[in-house]
Amino acid sequence: LVMAAATRFSSAAALLAAAISPLLAVLMVRSEYLALTALLAVSIWFRHSENLKRLAAGTETRIGQKS
Repeated sequence: LVMAAATRFSSAAALLAAAISPLLAVLMVRSEYLALTALLAVSIWFRHSENLKRLAAGTETRIGQKS
């Protein structure tokens, strides 16, 4: 939510949440979820490849912006 509020990019917030989820699993002493969260993170990043291209190009739609 902080990332979404700061950047107004929902895709950036989703990618950040996915990226830190394996770390949070370890920090919460739930290492049995590390493989699952890592797999999901990679999957989410893969599925968001178009969003990553638009973010890099500066053409990604912001929250509240008309498309």
